[in-house]
Amino acid sequence: MDSKKALIKKCLIALVVGVVGLAGILIWAPKTHHHSIAFVCFAICATGFFVAGCVYFFTPKFLPYHQQASDMDWEELTPQSRGMALAVLRIVAGGFLCASVATFILLWIPYRQGLVWAGPAIFVIYNSMAIPALYGTYLVASNTPSNPPLLPVLTAIIISFVGMILSF
Repeated sequence: MDSKKALIKKCLIALVVGVVGLAGILIWAPKTHHHSIAFVCFAICATGFFVAGCVYFFTPKFLPYHQQASDMDWEELTPQSRGMALAVLRIVAGGFLCASVATFILLWIPYRQGLVWAGPAIFVIYNSMAIPALYGTYLVASNTPSNPPLLPVLTAIIISFVGMILSF
């Protein structure tokens, strides 16, 4: 139970830092810079998903936190279990890559043209993958002894929210 409380505490700290950061940008950054800052926020998120997608797609076995969660080494898994694990990793990689490519395209064309709908569209497309990823990561973190990348996912969601707010 203490690990769940610590996990919730870390998430709340990340959320507060994000809110304070957004408030700081809104107060101190000139309005003329908001659009550029939002672009950077969305680009950071898309780059993170692209990197994660490549890692998940090209890994020959599950990642260290998967090993901790399953309490088994890769070699201990049956060939069928290995195939299933790799298939799930490839499916998640596909989601990460699709969300990142869609974000990059929306950033490059409609967002740079100043179309108002582009920022919220990027936010929705990005978070249609990020929020389920956060939920899955939370389940692994709260139900196993592993340490999955919960804070990076939460941070990316907060950054994408900051990007959406600043895109208006």
